[in-house]
Amino acid sequence: AGKTKGGDFVVVGEAFGKVRRLEGLAPEEENVIKEGSPSTKTPSTKKKPSPTKKAAGKTKGGSLATLKEATPSSPCRVVAGFHFAGDVGAIAAGDTLYACKDEKVAKKVATAKYRHRHAVESAEVERQIRLREAVAAEVAEKEAAMARLEKRKPNAPMLLKKKQPPPSSAQKKKEDASSSSQGAQPQEVVPVPVVVKVSSDGEVDAARMALAAIPTDRVKVDVVGDIGVGDVGRGDVDVAATFKTPIFAWNVRLASGGDAREAARRADVDVRRHSVIYHLMDDIKRHAASLLPPTTKTEVVGKATVLQIFDLSNGDRILGCRVTDGTLRKDHGIKVSRQDNVLYADVHGAKTLKRFKDDVQEVTKGLECGIGLHAADKAKNLKEGDVLEAFKVIEVPPEL
Repeated sequence: AGKTKGGDFVVVGEAFGKVRRLEGLAPEEENVIKEGSPSTKTPSTKKKPSPTKKAAGKTKGGSLATLKEATPSSPCRVVAGFHFAGDVGAIAAGDTLYACKDEKVAKKVATAKYRHRHAVESAEVERQIRLREAVAAEVAEKEAAMARLEKRKPNAPMLLKKKQPPPSSAQKKKEDASSSSQGAQPQEVVPVPVVVKVSSDGEVDAARMALAAIPTDRVKVDVVGDIGVGDVGRGDVDVAATFKTPIFAWNVRLASGGDAREAARRADVDVRRHSVIYHLMDDIKRHAASLLPPTTKTEVVGKATVLQIFDLSNGDRILGCRVTDGTLRKDHGIKVSRQDNVLYADVHGAKTLKRFKDDVQEVTKGLECGIGLHAADKAKNLKEGDVLEAFKVIEVPPEL
């Protein structure tokens, strides 16, 4: 509280200096006294020396008016020379100016502010070092896990075995005992590294509890390093780029200055901002589910009855069929069964599909056609009256 006058000392950031004069500005100017009254004798702290130029603004009456003191809510321009406690960078709009009674107090305040800022920056540097160490420790584990997931055998034509009769009670008991002794094979859990940022320490515990509620039977969500507090910085972007993961931000934004935004653009890192924790967790679940291999199911789209079988001189076997339901397409998988016993199946579909002598892509209900098989040597036991089914394989997106 109090007034700011010429000759006072003022403090901004980690710099302090002596007020030379106060100049009145138009009401629309942003330099407004919020509390107290800085005078031309009060020291000032700012982050960097500012050249003493005549203010460009004007009062309602015309040119700038030199004031003896500035009171709360009065717009003014403080003209002062500054001293610095360290490498504090440029003075920015929005910096707070403090008026002090003498140079000793101003210097003490500036030094305290510099030490506080230096401690905060040192803590951030240490956090970034810990994050990078965590990256180095987990990258190998992630790459090994992803390599195991990619070792999947390519699809190939398959010949389904004839349906076996149900086992006897003695055989069933033997199989149950064998399975119970060996135990069920554990399902491989996919590691999902994520970068999470929140706005305050109080939100860290809430985010941890929400992450703990994500099902862990198929995925393991690992927060790289730890849940960070504060705006998304350049270091967070670098970590996310290393792990190829988005940054999930709760009530925070990209740090000012543009470095983090430009780094995210170059590294193609998606920063997903949310204001509600439930939306944040749903987004993390969707991301984790997208890393799981999709499940597949078969859907029957057409049926036909085998009317006649033709064996050609080149070894091909042609099934003369009539479509009884749905549609047969050349690229649909086919299987032939007799009394619910599957005799032949091929996920790659028919080798040829003809109507009379014309090659066609599909045949609809009620029409007859000739179907050539890829593996004719494995279809020797087929005969007239067998039922042919056309099916397609559908990928089902995984869910948690």
